[in-house]
Amino acid sequence: MNLRGLILLVALAAGQAGAQNDPIIEIHGLVTEIGLGIGLAGAEVTVYEFAGPDRTKTLYATAPTDPHGEFRFHPERYGDYWVEVTKQAYIASISMEGTASLKPPAAETGTLITVSSAHPSQEVRFALMRPGELTGIVIDENDKPVAGMLVEVTMAGLPTLSRATTHTGANGGFNVKMLMPGDYLVKVSSPSNRFKAPPKFSEDDLKVVDEGLETVYRSEEHTS
Repeated sequence: MNLRGLILLVALAAGQAGAQNDPIIEIHGLVTEIGLGIGLAGAEVTVYEFAGPDRTKTLYATAPTDPHGEFRFHPERYGDYWVEVTKQAYIASISMEGTASLKPPAAETGTLITVSSAHPSQEVRFALMRPGELTGIVIDENDKPVAGMLVEVTMAGLPTLSRATTHTGANGGFNVKMLMPGDYLVKVSSPSNRFKAPPKFSEDDLKVVDEGLETVYRSEEHTS
């Protein structure tokens, strides 16, 4: 073997060794279902890449989670990526005020991650939930439906943070939707029993003097 062949062989061997030592770029993770705490199969995971000098958000790949709720992607290069997950009939978050809030629930959740030579493999975890629904009927002592009753639903352990209110209908029924998975307490009361705000007084009211009340001082002299 001549010198050129030897140099070529050494260079080829060095290149193969370098290729074998290159770390595998990977984005992997797990999607679980809130309330059950198990992996959620069939959730759609989408990865976007911030590519180019202007960092344009570009779709890289999308794939469903496996039967265990796991997913795995292998980008071709280092950089910043946005990982997003969603599934039909599931939501990512819900207002802690339940139906009393006008804020709509979020259908998807995502996070920004960076893969580099120092951290070629990144793991992310997500959680989705199926919103719950609570229905019932309020009846009186004669088993007759009661309309217009106030129904308050609070999450056990979080009475001040998770609350929803509604009223019974003509048939005594009520329906509370968009609840987080968990245990709830249901309180039924008449709207008239709720605390009423004190009346507001005007400045003229404060000037009114009650003349029906009179204070009398009496002095007595005692002699021995």
